[in-house]
Amino acid sequence: MRKRNYYAGILSFFLVLNGCSLFGEREVPSDFDLNHRVSVIDEKTGEPINGASVLVLKNDKLVSSKLTSERGVAHFKISGTPTIEGRHVYLTMVAKIKVEKEGYIQAADEAINIRSQWRYGQPNNIIGHDTVKLFNPLSYTCNELVDKSGLKTAKKIATWMKFDSSNEDVNLVSICEDELRGERYLSIRMASKHAFNSNVLSEYDVAKRMFTSVILEYLKSDGFIYPSESGAHGLKFSVLTSISDFTDRDSSSGKKLKFDFYISEQGIQGLFDKTLSRQKLVDSSVVLINGDLIDLELQ
Repeated sequence: MRKRNYYAGILSFFLVLNGCSLFGEREVPSDFDLNHRVSVIDEKTGEPINGASVLVLKNDKLVSSKLTSERGVAHFKISGTPTIEGRHVYLTMVAKIKVEKEGYIQAADEAINIRSQWRYGQPNNIIGHDTVKLFNPLSYTCNELVDKSGLKTAKKIATWMKFDSSNEDVNLVSICEDELRGERYLSIRMASKHAFNSNVLSEYDVAKRMFTSVILEYLKSDGFIYPSESGAHGLKFSVLTSISDFTDRDSSSGKKLKFDFYISEQGIQGLFDKTLSRQKLVDSSVVLINGDLIDLELQ
């Protein structure tokens, strides 16, 4: 008798887990509340952003709006409808988060697609969390440009390089200004996401690759900003990377490389007008590897 009660107890336990009882199926709540937390941070520093306006939209209609706290957090409660798949109940919520803050840019609306399982016996509310990153062009702009006419152009360039360019080989580090032979250049500093194998490529080969796969791609991308908008003579692209023997396990054997490309606006315009080839453009530019001047042959 005890053994029979034992097995009946186990059967009852599994039936309850699957949403049933010995007396029939349990009812599923007709709706749920989604308690959603949105954290807003600076995409470069990771610091929370206070006072950002967070808008939640469903089907392009405003559902709720709140300001973030000092910790960069806003809380929302949104109703949803459950979906049943087999013996499981899920709440799927699809919405958009739009965040606005003066001086910051959001690349696109962040889609919320929360799919959380609800178990019988739980309260009919589900907790979710999303983090939205905002881009501040000023965080990439050096202090020398903040109080100058070049600030507006620098902000445009930062936005262009972050969102409009399709190049995924480098990260933007900073935008500043530099001078060469009495001419002012807007300086764009980048860091390569890749290290290079000295058994396959020389420093010279890497310089060619940086020019063709990074610099030219930026120059040809939509939304290019002319440096003359701020009175600059041209653009200086600096790319930071490293090269090492990939068969050497000693990580200290690598060498840091800095490639500088000083390109005049006249040369850039010639590339656009197809009056200058890529080789002619690099010939009219100043190219440095770790401060040493080189002649760069692309072929």
